[in-house]
Amino acid sequence: MMGVVMAGGRGTRMASPGTEKLLLPFPSRQGSPTAQTKPVVAHVVDTLLGCGCLDGVIVATSRNSPRTRQTLLSMYGSTEPRVRITDTCGDGYSADLGSVLAGIASEASGALIVSGDMPLLDHQIVREASSMYEEHAWVSIVISRECLEGLKMSLEYQVMVGRRPCYYTGVSAVDVRAVGSDSVRHVCAVLDDQRIAFTLNTRRDYDEFVSRLS
Repeated sequence: MMGVVMAGGRGTRMASPGTEKLLLPFPSRQGSPTAQTKPVVAHVVDTLLGCGCLDGVIVATSRNSPRTRQTLLSMYGSTEPRVRITDTCGDGYSADLGSVLAGIASEASGALIVSGDMPLLDHQIVREASSMYEEHAWVSIVISRECLEGLKMSLEYQVMVGRRPCYYTGVSAVDVRAVGSDSVRHVCAVLDDQRIAFTLNTRRDYDEFVSRLS
């Protein structure tokens, strides 16, 4: 299974002119033996690399995130053969993701798709999400509404899993070979870990997360 990090968005809601969202500095989690501050997207890439359940990581950038692409190339391009930075058209999340999946269909049966703005992902979450992979399926990882209670945030897209109101997290485990075919099934799998709900959509999100970790 390959890890796919989506890193081609504009990040316009961050209200930081000239600064690409995924390059904002973010501190390592408290208690990390290698605590350091690094770009948001680097936390995501390094977590996928270290989880032990993925064969490699593909980071999808676009014309909307040129500085992110250059930063990733300087960090991983010559030193980490398991990381591949690929440029997409930048015409939207679905189009960019579709081109990435089509490009790896001949080399990988499965892909774990995550957003580049989820710096609280850790190895355990990645392993659990990867274990939810099913053949001939697109498994969307969701979080229940009750798990989100008490957090100062809400996710945008709701889905019912049984009788439980849940929200999409933006993480998916996908059978790449089945994408676009009549045989692909859409499945929702619940992963109730509050950290999977943290995405940096706005500057307020970023400031709040950094203050919690400082």
